Amino acid sequence: MGVYSNTLGKGRRGLWVAPFAFGRGRAAESRVGIPPLRRRVRSGSGRNDKNCQEFVSEWVKTLRTKRLEEWEKFATVKKRGEWAELQFMAAAAQRRFMVCKPYGDSGAYDVGVDHGLNYIRVQVKSSTSQRGRGYWCDFTRHYREGNDYTLEEVDLFAAFVIPVNVWYLIPAGVLMRDGKKGAMLCPVVQPVKKNTFRYEAYKDAWWLLTKTRRGLAMCGRPR
Repeated sequence: MGVYSNTLGKGRRGLWVAPFAFGRGRAAESRVGIPPLRRRVRSGSGRNDKNCQEFVSEWVKTLRTKRLEEWEKFATVKKRGEWAELQFMAAAAQRRFMVCKPYGDSGAYDVGVDHGLNYIRVQVKSSTSQRGRGYWCDFTRHYREGNDYTLEEVDLFAAFVIPVNVWYLIPAGVLMRDGKKGAMLCPVVQPVKKNTFRYEAYKDAWWLLTKTRRGLAMCGRPR
């Protein structure tokens, strides 16, 4: 059984592709957000594997573009950032942490996490920018505010790589120790340099929310 599509535009009659590329039936087609595909039994077709791969590659690019357009619906980066803060609060609450939001937006941190006797100040960052082999995330203040964050203001950075739905929880002391104002996260291909993605150990590190401020600051001490 194969899948046939005539939705690629003028001049292209369509290509065959194995059914595993999109799942089975109309439900699968609807789930990935593509136009309904006409299905028929392949018999004696001269299409080769290269054509199939090209067809799959085009649809992967289409789906990825469609997914990124969802984040482009936000009118400003600030609105996207506010949405990312809500995503972090929901993810932390799902893990049984008590979260709170400081009144106003003039504070240095976005979300407070209350766990036992601990109160962790979290600054939420987000990224949709793929650069080379990964996603670049900026850990600086708003461009109009020149000063860097300090340990008196922030205990932890939560970085949301939106296109792949992945969180990184990085102690503020670690970034300050390394002198980093930004970092490459979530490699999409094997990195050339070992040190390029140095913060992969902090991927989904939700357990850091159970540490004290002192414990998080200790993470940033020279090794």
